[in-house]
Amino acid sequence: MIKLRFKCETNNISGPFVGKIRVCERLGDETLRPKDGELLAMYDEQRLGYACKATEGAAFIFCEPQYDLDGDVFLVIPERKEAQRLIRRKSNHNTILFTEQCDQLCVMCSQPPRAIDDKWLIPFYEKAIGLADQGATIGISGGEPTVYKDELFSLLENISTKRPDLSFHILTNAQHFNLEDRQRLRSIHKSLNVLWGIPLYSSSAEEHDEIVSKPGAYNLLNKNLFILASCGGAIELRTVLIKKNILELPHLAKFIAKNLNFIAFWAIMNLEQIGYAKLFKEELFFDYSQFFVPVANAIEIARFYNIPVSLYNFPLCTVPVGYRDYCTDSISDWKKKFISTCEPCAKKNRCAGFFEWYTPDWELAGIHPLS
Repeated sequence: MIKLRFKCETNNISGPFVGKIRVCERLGDETLRPKDGELLAMYDEQRLGYACKATEGAAFIFCEPQYDLDGDVFLVIPERKEAQRLIRRKSNHNTILFTEQCDQLCVMCSQPPRAIDDKWLIPFYEKAIGLADQGATIGISGGEPTVYKDELFSLLENISTKRPDLSFHILTNAQHFNLEDRQRLRSIHKSLNVLWGIPLYSSSAEEHDEIVSKPGAYNLLNKNLFILASCGGAIELRTVLIKKNILELPHLAKFIAKNLNFIAFWAIMNLEQIGYAKLFKEELFFDYSQFFVPVANAIEIARFYNIPVSLYNFPLCTVPVGYRDYCTDSISDWKKKFISTCEPCAKKNRCAGFFEWYTPDWELAGIHPLS
C-alpha cells in the first residue's frame, strides 16, 4: 500500500499548514527562501527523511529513500506530529476526505462515518487543491461531502476563479441538494468540469433505503438527480454489487434506461472488503465469478438503451471474456495490489487487481492468470 501519512517533526510551528514540496540540492543557502505554500526540501540519508523549509518554519518528514515526494502537496499538523500527503504528482488517484460525517449508514460502507467536527480542515483542503499541478483531477469523498454543502460550493466557486484548469470527481449520496441550489450549481458547472459519483443500489425504494439505512433516501435521491442534471451536472451512477441486490441488477438497468438516461455512465462496482463489509460478510459477499448472469443481463440492457456502463474493481479473470472490455482499472493506486496467483498473468497492466485488504476469506473461485 502506498503511504499517505508520515511522521513529522516541526520547529516552533504552532498550527497546521499546507505546502507543496520542491526538492532542492542545497537547503542551507540563506538566499533560498520558500514562497507561500511551498516546502523547500532536501533528502537527509542519515535521518531518513526530507528536511523542509516553509514560510511557517522548519519541518522534517520521515520516510524511506524510495519515496519521491517532489511536487506532492502536504498538510502538516504539528500537534499530531503528522504530515498528510493530500495530492501526489505521480498519481491520477488524488482524493480528499472532505469529512468523516455522513447521514447514511450503508451496510457495505468502506469508510464508516464518525461524528466529529472536521470543518476546520476545509480551508487547508482548498489551499492544497489550489497547489495541484496543471490539469489535475481531484477527488472529493467522505463521509458525505454535502454535509458541509455551503463550504463545498464555496470551495468549488473559489477554485473556479483561480484554477479553472482543474477537474473534480465528487462522491455524494445526493441527499442534500434542493431547488435553491440551482443557481450556484449552474455557475459551478459552467466554470468547472465536475463529475458527481452518486450511488443507487436498487430500483426498489424499500431495498435501496434498507441498504443505506435511511427511510426516504430513494425518493429524495431520484428527485435530486434531476436537480443536478438540470443544472448541467455530469452524473456517474454507482451500484455496489452485493448479495442483496445481485438479482435486482437487470431491473435496475431497465429503471435507469427508462428514467435516468441523462446520466454520463453507470458504474457497477465490486464490493470493497473493509469497513462495515467485514462485519457483514455473510450477508453481503456474492461470488459473481460463479454466476455472472445478472451482471451480464444488466450490461446488455444498458447497452441496448445506449447507457454507457463500466465494471469497477472487477479483476479481469473473474469476468467472462465477452464482458472484459467493460472492466476499468478503477482501484486507487494507493490501495491496489495483486496476489501471488497473478504473477504469471499477462493482463496485469490493464487489470483492476485487488484491494489491499483482499484476503482468502473473500476468495473468488474464478481467479486465474490470463495468457
